[in-house]
Amino acid sequence: MAGIQETERVHEAFADQVRRTPDRVAVVAGSARVTYAELDARAERIAGELRSRGAGRGDSVGVCLDRDDWLIAALLGVWRAGAAYVPLDPAYPADRLEFIASDAGMAHLITSEPVARRQEAVLRASGAAALLIESVAGGDPDAAGSHGGRAVPGDPDAAGPDGGGAVPGDGADAAYVIYTSGSTGRPKGVVVEHRNVMALLRHEATRYPDELGGMLFATSVCFDPSVTQMFLPLIRGGTVIVADNLLALPALPARDEVTCVYGAPSALVALLSEPLPSGVRLVIAGGEPLTRALVDRIYANPGVRRVVNVYGPTECTVTCTSHEVLRDDDGEPPIGSAYAGSVLTVRDAGGRPVADGEIGELWVAGPLVGRGYLNRPALSAERFVTDEEGVRHYRTGDLVRRENGICHYAGRNDDQVKVAGFRVELGEVQGSLTRHPGVDHAVVLTQDDSRGVRRLVAYVQPAEAGLAEAGLRQWLRERLPDYMVPSRIALMERIPLGPTGKVDRAALPALEFAPELGPYVAPRDDTERRLAEIVGAVLGVEQVGVHHHFIDLGGESLAAARICAVIERELGARVALTTFLGRPTIAELAPLVAAARAASPGPAAPRLTRHPGRDRYPLTAAQHGMWLLREVSRTQNATTLAFRLRLTGLDSAEPVRLALDALVREHEVLRTVMVTGPDGEPTAEVRPPAPVPLEEHRYAPGLAERLAVHGFDLSADVPLLRAALLWHDDEPTERAAEQAPGRISGPGVGRVAELIVVTDHTAYDGWSNAALMAALTGTVAEQPVQVGDIALLERELAADPARTERLRAFWAEELAGAEPPYDLSARARSGPSRFRGTRLVRSVPARTATRVGELAAATGTTPFAVYFTVLGLLVAAQTDRPDVLLGAAVADRAHPELEGLIGPLVDVLPVRLRLDGELSVRRAITQAAAATTRSLDHIGLAPEERLAVSGIGRPRGTMLTPVVLSYQPPAVPVRLARDGLTVELLGELSGGGAQAPYTLFVNTTVDGVEIQVEYDIDHFTREEAESFADRLMRLLEAAVAGPDLPLSSFELVTADERARLLAWGAGAPLPEPGSGTVVHEVLERAVRHPGRVAVADGSGELTYAELAELSAQVAAALHSTPDADGPGGPGGLGSRPGRSGGPGGTAGGDGTGGGGGRVVGVCLPRDRHLPAALVGVARAGAAYVPLEPDHPAERLRNQLADSGATVVLASGDTLRLAHELAEATGATVLDLAALRPATPGTVGSGTVGSGTVGSGGEVPSSG
Repeated sequence: MAGIQETERVHEAFADQVRRTPDRVAVVAGSARVTYAELDARAERIAGELRSRGAGRGDSVGVCLDRDDWLIAALLGVWRAGAAYVPLDPAYPADRLEFIASDAGMAHLITSEPVARRQEAVLRASGAAALLIESVAGGDPDAAGSHGGRAVPGDPDAAGPDGGGAVPGDGADAAYVIYTSGSTGRPKGVVVEHRNVMALLRHEATRYPDELGGMLFATSVCFDPSVTQMFLPLIRGGTVIVADNLLALPALPARDEVTCVYGAPSALVALLSEPLPSGVRLVIAGGEPLTRALVDRIYANPGVRRVVNVYGPTECTVTCTSHEVLRDDDGEPPIGSAYAGSVLTVRDAGGRPVADGEIGELWVAGPLVGRGYLNRPALSAERFVTDEEGVRHYRTGDLVRRENGICHYAGRNDDQVKVAGFRVELGEVQGSLTRHPGVDHAVVLTQDDSRGVRRLVAYVQPAEAGLAEAGLRQWLRERLPDYMVPSRIALMERIPLGPTGKVDRAALPALEFAPELGPYVAPRDDTERRLAEIVGAVLGVEQVGVHHHFIDLGGESLAAARICAVIERELGARVALTTFLGRPTIAELAPLVAAARAASPGPAAPRLTRHPGRDRYPLTAAQHGMWLLREVSRTQNATTLAFRLRLTGLDSAEPVRLALDALVREHEVLRTVMVTGPDGEPTAEVRPPAPVPLEEHRYAPGLAERLAVHGFDLSADVPLLRAALLWHDDEPTERAAEQAPGRISGPGVGRVAELIVVTDHTAYDGWSNAALMAALTGTVAEQPVQVGDIALLERELAADPARTERLRAFWAEELAGAEPPYDLSARARSGPSRFRGTRLVRSVPARTATRVGELAAATGTTPFAVYFTVLGLLVAAQTDRPDVLLGAAVADRAHPELEGLIGPLVDVLPVRLRLDGELSVRRAITQAAAATTRSLDHIGLAPEERLAVSGIGRPRGTMLTPVVLSYQPPAVPVRLARDGLTVELLGELSGGGAQAPYTLFVNTTVDGVEIQVEYDIDHFTREEAESFADRLMRLLEAAVAGPDLPLSSFELVTADERARLLAWGAGAPLPEPGSGTVVHEVLERAVRHPGRVAVADGSGELTYAELAELSAQVAAALHSTPDADGPGGPGGLGSRPGRSGGPGGTAGGDGTGGGGGRVVGVCLPRDRHLPAALVGVARAGAAYVPLEPDHPAERLRNQLADSGATVVLASGDTLRLAHELAEATGATVLDLAALRPATPGTVGSGTVGSGTVGSGGEVPSSG
């Protein structure tokens, strides 16, 4: 161990071991056995040859050899020459080897004659001088390969174990360059230094002191676990036993000498189809998630004493965490704690540490973090980061959850996929499959079907006979939500493995989407036959049986909407979305369709068809609404949209320019102007394509936000698209500049830029980003229809009176009595908005976003329903109304032809939520989902018609739904990559407009989920919007944490806000006993100045004497009014709801009638009598609750019920409203105008002898 501690270079540690055990066997390859002295001599001969050819410190040398007894000697020889080795496994695909050989810039390449003949193209690609191992071996066939017998001893003239010919160097020298898969699809070289390797091996030598006698070297030299498998035994005096792969172990001549097996779980599963050799004591698993089921199978081998789960990216020198899994442990194995001095932190997308138990990205610091990527400074800077304290970290891209210092693997941050609108972690689905007792091994990934729809697929290696796809799908459905159940599960005799022992995903067969669905029953009549054809066409399934379930066929909500649209178009029968989802088989659906067709025979619904050659169209309803908004507001950027993307691997602006111009050519809406006719109505006119204005700037903070604010002239601007590239570096690399214009460069060549795309909502929506990102990565699909064709279809549908009447009837009933939350803004009634706005951004923590998805799955809904419910809860709390009307921005793309079309194919549907306080969050979410689906079933009525039938009065210049939620369409990817270019969605930018007082955008970007709150600056201040956003985030956190709590239990205010409110409500300190009250002061003035005017309005005045007299009448009436909770005095003035009260009764004399905590509702016009009534309430010893007559009736009813008021004062125009309010509570209504003039003995004015309202002596009005 002393030698290990004294050096930072691996070959020097090996030389120390040679001196200690020169005759011990170092390497066994087949029947060949090489001692430490012989291996050392071979390495020195190779090093000497390399040095003679000019190789030295700072160079890289390729090693492309078969797995024989010369491979390790070659690697040691490269190190002794001072160079770093670049492994090239002859078993790897030729194109990958050619890329590595070309990219690494190697000066020399060590190979053999047989390999050189097989890999001639690799030699040419490297451009390096080849060193044939046969020339170093001196032509002795026994020395040159594993052909039997002992290897040739080292040359007596070699430097020997002291390395006399060794090149000076230190631990910072590069040890090797291993290529790993890149996100762009092209490998990237990871440079690891000697000191990194020695830190690893030094730790492992102490971690596995008794199990290194025979370590199996079965991993490809191109896979970094080979570093441990080769060199850990050699610095501890152990033996390396070479195998072609892990599955070759049972046939090895030296199998009984193997004490340690190290492999990927995929390979271990295959290896364990038969018992391990009896000498195996230690099994190390790494590279893939290890399951408890596999651990149990390993421990079933009686010789195994230890199982260790290790984790580490190549960039962190093989292993940076480990966990020893004990025989009796429960649960799935974690990846463990820090290894070899690594420092682990778990962070969110912004690089901030997350709390224990939260999921975040694993960052690694410490002695194992490698140098970086070869010739990839931009990528190195992105993944190898230095924090504020100067600590260098590697961002692994792996998600973990750390609890008590132990890390649990949670998947890749780029392994999250979106399927049917849901975020799915592939590892979670795979883990569920591997827990099935009949599953040996499983892989889950995504595959696009024939229509380009992303589906989940799984590949399973059975552990027993009799396993079936249908049974596995049912087993998963009992444990996972439907959207996480793969559309296909393929059963394979053996899942293919690559050279590294991991699953070879490229070798997995593509699957047809016709899953095992149970017995096929053919359609039995024409209706079933046509329905089966429609469902099959939409889902891309060739054969649909009448009992096949829609979900089992791969269906999701958007596909359901499309099927309903095609049924109506082809069969003339309207099937509501809710109906279809409730009857998801052909057998259940057919009778309903047949009945609908019989009830309303006639032509099928109009079809969406192309009108080639036409260049003038009407506007769609959505376009007309946007145009009208701009006309009313006179704000050009009221409908501006702006998006931000990151492009990695770009050489120049030219490919972006070409992609944007291609979009304009293909999508007519981007080159359409709106021409106003003599009748003042606009018409859409398609113009010829024009280039997209594309600016280039060096990136600067705030520049993107400024570029996003732009207003288009809809009558003239072509195209309705402009863009800017913000470069993150100064100049393209030299190699990039040499490439042809328009070519997308590969890894290490291109640059990074942000692309800002600005457009108008009359031509674009959020869904359209999918087409934009596809175009940037080289795909611009031909469109079967254009937006103008949709406008013509809308005209045709609107001409159907039966359809229009059905929609009008639904919306009239649905919106009857609804009160949109216009009162959220105190300025909503002050005048029309100019639709100017800005945005606030709130990141949704990863853990919260996960909980939202889990809650949606548990309730059988979508994340949209969760966010929508929380927004409704906030609006209900701020308006004090449980009946909430919100807007839901929904994609209007039910026709399959519209999936790839750019355009404003969106509608804002009113959705009515009834959020009773006793509902649980879970129940409220299911009701919100049902209400949204109900509205979706009745899409198609123009917004102005919905408003007309609703009977809702709205402030001038305000839309029907002043609060809108927009949820990012599931069809929009967050990352696309092709041919070296990666396009990532960074989010939206404010274009300076606001189409509603509040619009909440829930968007998923490459950095996670965020909520953008767009607010109209004519309605809200920034402080008000900040408060709204903060309350929303608090409610969201609380709702997902307590889904079974009643809505009434959620607090809208924080503890600090509550303390401030209570302080404001308490007001100034109460006066000391004996001081006067407000009533005292008013009545004193009535005595001193009876003729002075106290109150005046536009139609009259009240003197102080008259005010005192009227207040006395009110007090007297309240004294004698029957209380709602008990009998009243004789001759009471009050009336129960529906009756007007007359005067009568006298004051109680003691001034306490109606007091004792009694509350009186005051619902009076704002005239001169109002102050007198309030004084009268106070003189009666009661408190008043103001009921403003112009406030919404529902709000007033809630206030009255909540206050406990038993009497309501009203007069004139407010009497009817007061009676309506009192109906619900049984309160008495007093008519202020009906009070008779005071008589002697009636209280007129008074002086108060004490400090409490209503006590003391009253002064008779006769004075």
